[in-house]
Amino acid sequence: MSARISVCPLLSEDGHVMGSLCAIGSAPHQWTAREQEILEDFAKLVEEQIALR
Repeated sequence: MSARISVCPLLSEDGHVMGSLCAIGSAPHQWTAREQEILEDFAKLVEEQIALR
């Protein structure tokens, strides 16, 4: 299945969902496992920055 969007949840230190990080394309795209891993890595960076506030 192809999608224009890939989503990864942003979690607080105690596991609550604070929001999501999305990658959005202009055309349907088959997201690879590596692309999803990269999005998850970016989500972790965002979570770490939020935790510093």
